[in-house]
Amino acid sequence: MLDSYTRLRGQRGRDGDIVKVESNELMALAQMAHRLRCTIVLIHHESKSSASLQWSDRGAGSFAIGAVAEGLIRIARFQELPEADGARLISVRGRHLRGTELVVRFKPDSLDFDLVLDGSASRDYPDLVQLRRAFPGESFNAKDISNDLGWSRPTTYRLMNRLVMSNVLRKESSSWSWDPSFNARYL
Repeated sequence: MLDSYTRLRGQRGRDGDIVKVESNELMALAQMAHRLRCTIVLIHHESKSSASLQWSDRGAGSFAIGAVAEGLIRIARFQELPEADGARLISVRGRHLRGTELVVRFKPDSLDFDLVLDGSASRDYPDLVQLRRAFPGESFNAKDISNDLGWSRPTTYRLMNRLVMSNVLRKESSSWSWDPSFNARYL
């Protein structure tokens, strides 16, 4: 496991193409891992200047860092939830695998994690918690959501459409209800 790529690399000169240099260095690490039949994990921090980009494009340095990687795993806390909640979003992207997202919660007593939710609704976990608490078993509509949660109509419809496509909710004319197959035991 490499703790920090920037600590391993040498000083950069003013000449040369930084993208090519980083790409060559990371390809050399990938080739070494392949030869040794091992995995080299590069722990990398997001660039503060790339907040508007997709998470897999936020790596500090040049775009070569993300482009040469065989896979990316991101662990992030939900800004909307208190730190003590312990829920984390894990996002996985890979060149040779199908990406996925899941929510896990740390259990301090056993020092392991519970799987809370997996699939495309994972990134909406904080909103799902609010919805489930406000409407635990009943149908609800946009007006109910606006009154109880204070969400705007565009936000409500955008989120509800994502949750319907994720098989979390079912659309019933002008209202929504929880899909019976949705496992909400941790919400």
